[in-house]
Parts: sequence; structure tokens; C-alpha cells
Amino acid sequence: MSDRPFSLAGLGLRVPVGLMALLTVAAPAAAADCVPLARQLKMSALDQMWGAVLEDADKLLACDAGAAQARFYRARALDRLRKRAEAAKAYEVFMGKDCRGAANEFLCEDARISHTILLKERVTSEGCGSEAMDQLLSGLTTGDPYSRIFTAMELSKLPRCDDTKAKALKVLLEAQRLEEDTDFRNEICLAIIRIDPSKCRGSSDNDDDGPAFIKVRVFDCKAERVKVSVNMPFSFARAVMESLGPEILDKIKEEGFDIENLWDSISKLGPKQKFHMKIDDDHRCEEIEVWFE
Repeated sequence: MSDRPFSLAGLGLRVPVGLMALLTVAAPAAAADCVPLARQLKMSALDQMWGAVLEDADKLLACDAGAAQARFYRARALDRLRKRAEAAKAYEVFMGKDCRGAANEFLCEDARISHTILLKERVTSEGCGSEAMDQLLSGLTTGDPYSRIFTAMELSKLPRCDDTKAKALKVLLEAQRLEEDTDFRNEICLAIIRIDPSKCRGSSDNDDDGPAFIKVRVFDCKAERVKVSVNMPFSFARAVMESLGPEILDKIKEEGFDIENLWDSISKLGPKQKFHMKIDDDHRCEEIEVWFE
């Protein structure tokens, strides 16, 4: 499952390169006299001039009612212009008319993801029993595998709706079991933790006997009080660090912290062992303890 046609990072912020890829795939099938209109739509989309995109899409549809890319970019423009309700309906029109085969695969996948985000926003404001929730739930069983996973990830972000999130959890657990890409596994893990921290064990090399929680206590020696107390799922802490990416991890190493060696060392601590460090200078006195359970 590692050959994903999209990245989960920054789905809502399409850059010109991404737009170029989509536009290149969706070559217009318009008649010769509609080609200039299709070309103008491409240019407006690449420049992210969404007001112009909306006008250009309407002009192209008036010239060629079968122009799938015009329907897609009409929806995208409404989305970027924050006309959420109109955008959701426009995505639905595009998916209903133009996503029955493989001709518009990339545009259809993008539309499903964008539509899912809009549905999640509606559920947040309208509640767990809304029509938008029914549509979201259908996304757990329809579409391509990664659209289903993305739907489950969006459901994990809801502040309530526990019954629904339990259904999303099943999809996420299966995805984590099958996924081979480490970065994507970490994203899935974070979504699982939002629903049930005990269900995600982090990276695939963590065995079932590893630590479940990391605990941190910072004691202020001068004030004689606990300054910070943290109880965090181990898998969450590790997944967050691994999600930083190689460039950031390299910078952390340059500062003298080897994250991988740190995890390997502290994960081997027994349940009664603690990592202890004391900072005592003219400005502060702090005792830091880290242990696992």
C-alpha cells in the first residue's frame, strides 16, 4: 500500500507544481473552438486566481458541457473562495458526472479528499447526527483505499462522535497493519491515538512488550514544587519525533541530540528505572525525571 498517489501533508494547500500535475493529466476534450477557453482556465488555475478560475470554468462549460476539468476547477475555486456549501455541491456534481471511470482519476481523488474535508467541517458545526456525518461514514466503505483512510483520519479529529470514531478506528488499524511506508504509518498512528492511545504501538519495530507511556516530571528546586508533569503515550511521542523528517532530525543531531540513540536507550529502561538530570545554576534549579510504564 505504499505507492500512494497523494501526500497527506498539506492536502488543503495546493502549490502550482501540484496544479500543473493535475492539469496535465486532465487534458480537455473540448471542440477546437473551446481550446482557448480551456487554456485560459489552466493559466488562471496555475496562478491561483480563483475568481478568474470561476469565470473561466463557467465559460468553458458554456462552450463544452462535457469539460470535466471545468467542473472540477469550478468546485476548487468555490472552495478556495471559502464558499463552502457551494463548493461541496460542486464537488458532488463533478464526482457524479465525471468519476465513473478512470479518465479523471487524479482529479476525482483530489475532489473526494477536498469534499471529505468540507464534510468534516460541517459535522463539527452541525453535530454527529447530521446528514454530513452520514456522507462521511459512507466514505469509510467506498472509493479507493487511500480515500477511505483519509476519511478515517478526518473522523479521528472530531471532538465527539465516539461511536463513529470507533468505526474509523477499524479502518485505521487495518491500514496500519498493511502499510509499509514509515511516514504514512506514523500519520495513521497519530490518527489512531486521537481515538484510542492504547491501540497504536508506533513503529513496526516496536514489540508488544515495549513501554506504553512516557512520563516526564520537572521539579523546581528553588520553589520546591513540580513545575511540569507529563503523561504521554510512548507511541505518540515516538511518532511525533519520527514525523519531523530527516532534515529536522539532522539539525537536532547537530545540536548534540541523537534522537534514535535516545529512544533506543530510554526504551530499554525498566519500569523502576528513571532517567535523571539536574540543572543548577544562577538562574534556575530544576530536576528532570523521565521514566516509562
